[in-house]
Amino acid sequence: MTTNQPEEGQGNFRPPAEAGGGKLPATDQASRNHAAGSLPREIAEYAQAEEDLRQERDTTRNILQTVEAIILALDTEGRITLINRKGCDLLGWSEAELIGRDWFTTCLPPERPLDEIRAVFRKMLASDMAGSEYYENPVRTRSGEERLIAWHNSAIRDTGGKVIGGLSAGEDITERKQIERALQQSQADLNRAQAVGQIGSWRLNLARNELLWSDENHRIFGVPRGMPLTYQTFLAIVHPDDRDYVDRRWREAQGGAHYDIDHRLLVNGEVKWVREKAELEFDAAGHLLGGFGTTQDITELKLAEQALIEADQRKDEFLAMLGHELRNPLAPIRNAAHVLGRLDSNEPQVRWARNIIEQQVVHLTRLVDDLLDVSRIARGKIALQQTTVLLSEVVGQALEMARPLIEAKHHHLDVRLPEAPVRLRADPVRLAQVITNLLDNAAKYTPDGGRIELFAGLMKEAVAIRVRDNGIGIPAELRPYVFDLFQQGEQGLDRPQGGLGIGLSLAKRLVAMHDGRIDAASAGPGLGAEFTIRLPALVDAATVAVEHATVPVAATTACRVLVVDDDPAVADSMAALLSLEGHDVRTAAEGEIALALAREFRPRLILLDIGLAGMDGYQVARRLRLQHGAENAPYLVAVTGYGHEEARARSREAGFDRHLVKPVYPETICALLAEIVGAPATHA
Repeated sequence: MTTNQPEEGQGNFRPPAEAGGGKLPATDQASRNHAAGSLPREIAEYAQAEEDLRQERDTTRNILQTVEAIILALDTEGRITLINRKGCDLLGWSEAELIGRDWFTTCLPPERPLDEIRAVFRKMLASDMAGSEYYENPVRTRSGEERLIAWHNSAIRDTGGKVIGGLSAGEDITERKQIERALQQSQADLNRAQAVGQIGSWRLNLARNELLWSDENHRIFGVPRGMPLTYQTFLAIVHPDDRDYVDRRWREAQGGAHYDIDHRLLVNGEVKWVREKAELEFDAAGHLLGGFGTTQDITELKLAEQALIEADQRKDEFLAMLGHELRNPLAPIRNAAHVLGRLDSNEPQVRWARNIIEQQVVHLTRLVDDLLDVSRIARGKIALQQTTVLLSEVVGQALEMARPLIEAKHHHLDVRLPEAPVRLRADPVRLAQVITNLLDNAAKYTPDGGRIELFAGLMKEAVAIRVRDNGIGIPAELRPYVFDLFQQGEQGLDRPQGGLGIGLSLAKRLVAMHDGRIDAASAGPGLGAEFTIRLPALVDAATVAVEHATVPVAATTACRVLVVDDDPAVADSMAALLSLEGHDVRTAAEGEIALALAREFRPRLILLDIGLAGMDGYQVARRLRLQHGAENAPYLVAVTGYGHEEARARSREAGFDRHLVKPVYPETICALLAEIVGAPATHA
């Protein structure tokens, strides 16, 4: 039997009839012929389908290779069946090296619990992985580096719907997580810093009226997080008494005004103080968006400030009381010393005792004055009484006050003033006080028998006053601090220089009040010191009139004087002093007695203590004015230990003609009597 070879193009296909050697019926033959014609088309279609599938797979593969996500497919055992170039590049393996490998042992960190991970994987496959699930898991690269990947997982199914593996798309989020952690840490640090500093922050969006607060701001305002915040929310917590002020300042800030304010809050019934600062925020076109600012809890600071203010007030009250109490005994001591001098005793020891008493009373009085003046200047309680004065007169007053200490230490004093009059605008009392303090300072810090020089003159349009000594000098390290309060430099236990360390500080402050300056210079320890005062001068001598004090005219007229003081030592010593001068004197210790004596005695001068028990001196003065009328009223002089401006103002309001601060020197009283009735001005 001959076997026919297939014709070209027919392959191995052989019709069944020919294979059996018989003939087919006509109808069967037609069917066979039809089938023989359609089979090549089916084969061609199948081949085309395979080609299309191959091309689709190649296209899909090419797409998977180019996407930026990691594409990974695992079979049900966890073996890698597909991984794209992104995954290979990340892991550091080639595709050929990874296909077929166990994913969990190859690409997960060694410390990961593989049994647990495999169990989770199997459970995930068993649940058919409905939809896509999200996980964040680290992977280990070939070099051992760990990278954190965000996975989206889904199931791979066959045509029958059976799960045959898992497909994952991953994104490397290592850097993003590091940034997030850094931001979280930064935010945590910021929150911690705000909590430590008690400074919160806020941002207000004007268009939405939306207010955002930091954690510390929520704490300060006592508002829990999550609550919607608006500008009205903030304003409602502001203390009712400050609300209009805060709202007005914020609206002014929107117009460009500076926003830096202190105000109160009312938080759960508790008053808090805060300091608010803000800056406006604009868009690129310059339109106002809102503001960003800070809130600082300054409650403790405000309480401390209030405590300091109260302590300062108590200190001032104490210093005023101290000055009053110290001055009270000084007055009778000074009066008694003056009486001793008027007795014309020939005993040298009596004269010596009198001089010592007077010198020490002057010294103690000036210490008290300096202490009180420094306190008043620091609080702005001293106002200069400036007039046009001659420099020579002011220097003369200072020399008179400083001479006792200079002579006691046997210093040689050299004074040089310009021959032509030098005029300046100054408070003569305060400027003389400054020069006196410099002279005293030179005398104290120069060994006995030293040399002190005082030079004064014009330098261009300034008056220059120099006080130079050859004393202990100023160390270089101390020179920047010589004008500081209570600064005295190093002293031994015996404190040979004495003092309180406030003279130079007081001098500097008084000079500054005169629009001047004071400087210190020294070549070093043991080489002396020089202090220079520079003040504005009045250079047009032809148009400047110098105000001189009126010199009282000497006379012998006696005067009726009433001394009112509840301290017998003060009243009796003043009465003894005035009696020696030839005046008719009465004393009273109480206000009512003083009023009765004034009606009967009709004094020309009344020296009236302010701090009387019961009816005080102010009340007595007012009663005396009413009692005697304007024409017959006595000359009223307030005598008190209080010298501050408030006390002087009250004296004027009560009707006093003069305000004198204890201790009142006999020379002052004699000059006052000469001014009133023409009595002798003074007795040496």
